[in-house]
Amino acid sequence: MINQVKKYLPLIFLIILICRPASPIFSQNLPSLDPDPQALQYSAQAQRGLSWENIAEISLWASGANPYGTVQIAGRSSTYMEIITAGVNELLNDTAFRGSSAEKGEYILEFMFRKYLRRYSFVQTKMDTLLVSGTYNCVSSGVLYLILASAAGLNAEAVITSDHAFVRLITENGVIDVETTSPYGFDPDTRREFHDEFGRLTGYSYVSARNYRDRADISRLELVSLIFNNRIAELESNGRFEEALALALNREALLSHNTGRVYPVLFIDPRAMVTDRIFNYGSLLLRQGKENEALLWAGAADRYPDPRWLEFIDVAVNNLVAKMMRSNDYDAARLLLAENRYRMSSDVYRQLGSLLDSNRVADLHNAFAAAYNRRDYLSAKEIIDRALEEFPDNRQLLADREIAERALQ
Repeated sequence: MINQVKKYLPLIFLIILICRPASPIFSQNLPSLDPDPQALQYSAQAQRGLSWENIAEISLWASGANPYGTVQIAGRSSTYMEIITAGVNELLNDTAFRGSSAEKGEYILEFMFRKYLRRYSFVQTKMDTLLVSGTYNCVSSGVLYLILASAAGLNAEAVITSDHAFVRLITENGVIDVETTSPYGFDPDTRREFHDEFGRLTGYSYVSARNYRDRADISRLELVSLIFNNRIAELESNGRFEEALALALNREALLSHNTGRVYPVLFIDPRAMVTDRIFNYGSLLLRQGKENEALLWAGAADRYPDPRWLEFIDVAVNNLVAKMMRSNDYDAARLLLAENRYRMSSDVYRQLGSLLDSNRVADLHNAFAAAYNRRDYLSAKEIIDRALEEFPDNRQLLADREIAERALQ
């Protein structure tokens, strides 16, 4: 009896990786890499300068709301922009709203908590939700402050830390921090009440201007762009990677006017965010066993090059080759390897090629052994002759031919 040879399949391995015109090779079933055209229009507007109305409209769009869509609040129909405009008018016509820039800046914070802000929520970034329910976090409340300050003619910008954002007001007598998540957050270094309740409320620590390495200044539009961050995190936590990618593309397009901008380490670079979302969606394709789509998706490397593409393509090809080998479709597996040779790492390419040959030889030997064990020596000889046409120097197959020839003597 001739023993059969054990076949070896490559280990199917999977990696989980960590937001322009769409590539023409993409399948219709794959997400587009086009941002919302509105994002590019807003970016162009930012180059010309942003009014408070622009900031309000962009922040609502970034929140996923129609700035001019109708909403019901307290039984009355209004649009989000009308709600903000009414608030601006109320502030500017308030007889108590007067004095220096600092006095006006402090009054704006008091006004926000009196009129809008009701309940702090760590993840509530969206402006439409703030306007309807009064629920806010550091980003949404910070954007609201920038809108009101800009409408009042005050000079305010944003500050980011490792996990937090707030506002700084530039006055005639210097710069004042404004922690918009607390009613006591105006010039927080001087307010005991702020320090007593801020960390307990938000879980953050205030980063004083003295700790300049732990904070960085960002523009008003960059603060608005942070609205996307929490929305993306929420979508991905629910497995909605395609929608998260779309938001990351919009964020990148919104900030595309910042040509050459070197972002501070504390601010997630918009292109890097898109690239990570692309890989997260690609990882989803791999987890779903959609290796062909994953290889098409790797066409995004033309626009978003990254060293991770090499490993991503290795995984997709490896998994697909394993499937083809299970169905004994060696020709298709070899064609796949040839097509992706220059997209893969050379080591994985060689390993898979060697494994394909080893498994193919094992199949041929096993077919020979089955015929030989049936004592069908002529068929066994024919099988091994054809096998040697494919692998003329293989020692296993050469030995099989000798066995077949002896049996036929």
